[in-house]
Amino acid sequence: LMDRPGGVRADVYAFCVSMWESLFGVRPFGRPEHPTTIAMLAAIEADKPRKGTRPSDMPPVVRNVLRKGLAWEPSDRHASMEAVLSALLSSMRDDPPAGARFTHLLLGAPDELWLLASDHGYGYVCRYEDLLGRNRSGKASVSLPAGARLLVPLRIPDPAGLRIAVAGSSGHLLVFPLAELPQLAKGKGNRLIALAPDKGERVAALTLLPAGAGLVLISGKRRLKVKVEEHLGERGRRGVLVGGGKAKVDGLEVAGG
Repeated sequence: LMDRPGGVRADVYAFCVSMWESLFGVRPFGRPEHPTTIAMLAAIEADKPRKGTRPSDMPPVVRNVLRKGLAWEPSDRHASMEAVLSALLSSMRDDPPAGARFTHLLLGAPDELWLLASDHGYGYVCRYEDLLGRNRSGKASVSLPAGARLLVPLRIPDPAGLRIAVAGSSGHLLVFPLAELPQLAKGKGNRLIALAPDKGERVAALTLLPAGAGLVLISGKRRLKVKVEEHLGERGRRGVLVGGGKAKVDGLEVAGG
């Protein structure tokens, strides 16, 4: 609308808009008295986001971090998403326990479903509300075996017809219905794919595959189309080698659907 180039600071702005709405229950800009786009842009330029209702246990500094990301001038915003996350994490009142570190940041509605999994090949579906703690020290949700790490949590927009595509570092790929995975409040979860963690095998890639969508294997600079039907199987099985076992698995990408 303003004929300005996009970029990282535009992504920062979009993220802060979403987070503001999630935390305060209102969009930062746009009121009933701003019925037109021009009126809303004027409110944005005036830098007067709506306050909404702030959760009682949220530090005021969080609001300040978001306001910086909502600045009218891109040069006044955080320089990167890493800078936003760093500012948010530093605003927390307590440091993580000894030996712990922050790895992921989730935003969601109470009834949203998420897929949580470890690189040892176990996982489960949970509601976002089940992840919320009642105190500042947080809440233990995922039980990780020694040496395991939590993979990036995946939001489940609509579970109907969804399948899980999981690939091991050995090159094996397995695709199975999301419905085969239980919904839990916490725990280790169920086996997604058969791995040998004691031999160094790990989950190399994990994604959600909508009905009718294609799958692309990322292997270095190569992008290889995967024949999904060749990798269908029951949850917890070994799967089938992708690319004849000659392709290193760097990632999986959904195509179409």
